[in-house]
Amino acid sequence: MKRSLWQESFIPVVLVVLTIFIALLFVKYQVSHETDQAIIIDIPTIAIDSNTDVQDVSSNEEEAIDTSSVDDPERAMIMALINAHSWAKAEQVLQSRLAKEESSENLTYLGIFHYRKRQYDKALNALNRALATKPIYASAYFYRGVVFTKQGELEKAMADYRHQIKLVPFHFEANYNLGVAQRRMKKYRAASQTFEHTLGLASGKRKAKTYYNLGLVLHRRGATFKEQAKKAFNAAIRLQPNYISPRFGLASLEADDESGQHRALLQYETVLRLRPDYAPAHFRKGLAYSALHNNKAAIAAYRKAIQHNPAYFKAHYNLGLQLIKNRQWGEASQQFMWILERDPAHARSHFNLGRIATGKLDYATALKHYQAALTLREDNYPEALVNMGRIFVQKGELDQAINTYNKAIQLRPDYAKAWYSMGMAQLQAGKKSEAENSFKTAIQHKQNHLHAWMSLGDLYHKESHLDEAIHAYQQVLILDKDHQPAQLALADIYEQQKHYTDAASLYETVLDSYPSYVLVKRKLAAVYMSMTRYNDAEKMLRQALQLDPMDIEVKRMLASIMFKKQRNKEAAKLRYELVESEPARADLRLEYVQVLIAMGNVAVARAELEKGLRLTPNNIGLLQAMESLRK
Repeated sequence: MKRSLWQESFIPVVLVVLTIFIALLFVKYQVSHETDQAIIIDIPTIAIDSNTDVQDVSSNEEEAIDTSSVDDPERAMIMALINAHSWAKAEQVLQSRLAKEESSENLTYLGIFHYRKRQYDKALNALNRALATKPIYASAYFYRGVVFTKQGELEKAMADYRHQIKLVPFHFEANYNLGVAQRRMKKYRAASQTFEHTLGLASGKRKAKTYYNLGLVLHRRGATFKEQAKKAFNAAIRLQPNYISPRFGLASLEADDESGQHRALLQYETVLRLRPDYAPAHFRKGLAYSALHNNKAAIAAYRKAIQHNPAYFKAHYNLGLQLIKNRQWGEASQQFMWILERDPAHARSHFNLGRIATGKLDYATALKHYQAALTLREDNYPEALVNMGRIFVQKGELDQAINTYNKAIQLRPDYAKAWYSMGMAQLQAGKKSEAENSFKTAIQHKQNHLHAWMSLGDLYHKESHLDEAIHAYQQVLILDKDHQPAQLALADIYEQQKHYTDAASLYETVLDSYPSYVLVKRKLAAVYMSMTRYNDAEKMLRQALQLDPMDIEVKRMLASIMFKKQRNKEAAKLRYELVESEPARADLRLEYVQVLIAMGNVAVARAELEKGLRLTPNNIGLLQAMESLRK
């Protein structure tokens, strides 16, 4: 992504929030991962459904475990009270039961009670006691697995789910949760086998959710399983047509290219037809439009996401980034200020406010925000340091800029952007050898650093180290075959080295892309003249003259070709026009005199020299020409 503002290197940013809810049926957990880059916050490649991760059991499933308690009205009342969050009454009933009998079953329900109150240590204690009490109530293994899952103790959770499955092989939720735990531990092959087995234990919505999770793990297993993942997501949709998450799963399978983004957009549109107010679908549309460089559509999508969920943090952040790209500084600032009002420690918002202030040339405010970001990160924010360094460059404080870049490099020695930026500051400070080393180090850490290669080539070019410059420019063209500045610089060197064929080829390539580039037409005509391809040179110059009839150098070169081809009348006409447009230029008048003499118009030539000497009496060239005519 190209940027005109100082910003962090575009290493992709991911902010993942996975929320899984269990009432009596689901366990809720959240996983969040953030990186510190000023790029669009993305969502996982795999879409995680907020309602289909770890599952609890319902009373219907428990019938297969302990039929003796199915018709227990007190047990049913406990679950109803827990579901209604009537904690005091539920605890009263539980304690009454426990006072009568501290059975494994009653302890299990005490564990469920504490779990639902998010008192996980108490829940675990109760479930451990349940499993130490004979006869063991089988569901205690399952519920302890659910608590372990919530606490992130996935190995322990899997052991309990397996124990539950051993006791009750057809227990859907234990099989399902085992697959989820395996997925979270990135044991994708085992997870896919578990979900395939679980499909035989479910129907309807539960089977759809199992197909969805199977699609997730198959996607994680790589490109080889892409078609199988697609089949699993489609199977989930066939079972439950209004199921949103598999459609996100299908979108995640699409290639990260233009056509893939458009196909993903079709999935999001389908989701929005099912649920127009679904903010995550609008958010993902924003991501897709951003990838397609359609800033206007991305901004509209993020605004829609915020309209339907005003507290959508990621949408506010991404909207701010898109507005920065559009240089809509005021509106962008509002988004990041909104975030800071709710999270004053959000360093990346300060960073982006620094970018906004830089775009407005308000360097004092920019430095204030970058410093705030640094303070929040305990001075460990190399991207902020690089942007501060660039401000110091703009202010002409080159030593301060170089010191700031060095701080960034101390934090991240392989930070190619910091090395490159320092090289540019060193070059501006006249420290050419240090700049050369910085550019080389940037390339060492990032071989495809196009700007470092280009700057290195320019440095060598100016120092007349032409072979080294050629190598650098060639590297640029390997990275970007259409890079016009590198093509022109390389053509210039080839022309200097009299490698005219190579120079002409490069100029011709540039003109294929930019046919109206007068300067390049002029340069190509000069190369053709050096190759004695006068007809080609004339054709190129006449094209240039049509584009810019007032270009003096083009007319001058065309007149020279006419003179070489002994078309003196045309040469004289062109040179007369040049003299009339620039009467004080002795060089143009001397060239006009030259063609007049060749045509035998000596008197006219003498008159022209006299005019020239009246304008520039001491011009040596004119004096020498007049002396030659007298002889």
